[in-house]
Amino acid sequence: MALVCKRSPIAVGASEETAGLYQRYSGALTRYARTLAGDGWLAQDAVQECFLRYLASRQVGLEIDNPRAWLAAVLRNYLLDARKRVAAVENADLAAAAVVSDPAQDPFWSVQGQELERELERLLSPRERECLRLRLRGMRQREIASALGLKSGTVGVLLSRASRKVQQAVES
Repeated sequence: MALVCKRSPIAVGASEETAGLYQRYSGALTRYARTLAGDGWLAQDAVQECFLRYLASRQVGLEIDNPRAWLAAVLRNYLLDARKRVAAVENADLAAAAVVSDPAQDPFWSVQGQELERELERLLSPRERECLRLRLRGMRQREIASALGLKSGTVGVLLSRASRKVQQAVES
C-alpha cells in the first residue's frame, strides 16, 4: 500500500506567504525579541516559533489582516510565557533547596536549618524573608500579597530580589 501525500493549494500558498514575511520582518522581529528577552538564542527561537505559528494558522485557513502586528503580538506573548517558565523553575529550585524535612527529628538538619535561618536574616530584608517563607509554604504571589497587605507586583519584586540575593550567595 503506497501513501501519497499531496500539498494542498492552501498549504503551498501559506508556505510562500510565510517565507515572504520572514524575509521582510525577521530582522526587525529579532531585534525586538532581543530587547524583550535579553538573550540572543531565546530571541532567535522566539522568532522562529512565531513564524511557525503563523504558518500553522494560515494552513488551517485563519485570515490575518495585519501579519506584522500578529507576528509581533505572538512574539511578545511567547517571550512573556518563556519568562514565566524560567521564573517557575527558579522558584522551584529555591523551594527545593530550602525544604527541611523535620528539624526536630534530625539534629543535623536542625543545625543546618538554624544556620540557613541566620544566613537568610543576614541576606534578606524582613519583607523579603516573609515573602520567601510564604512562597516556600506554597502560597501564590496574589495570596502572599493579600496576606501581607501588599500589591502583587511588590511581592513579585521582593521575591525576585530574595531569589537573586540567595543565588548570588550560593555562587560566591
